[in-house]
Amino acid sequence: MNQLEQKALRLLQSGMSRDDVETKLGYEFMVYRDSLTGEIHHVSQWKPKCKSCFNA
Repeated sequence: MNQLEQKALRLLQSGMSRDDVETKLGYEFMVYRDSLTGEIHHVSQWKPKCKSCFNA
């Protein structure tokens, strides 16, 4: 994982919502969870978060 993905993973694991993490970091992420526990174990940077969505 790159540094941005590691930061996103830490924020998600600390309890921050996915939407808040994506807004804060400016990217959308693919989030991978353990199928039994639901624990987030990996994130992948996907694409830039839509900036125009904030001006609606």
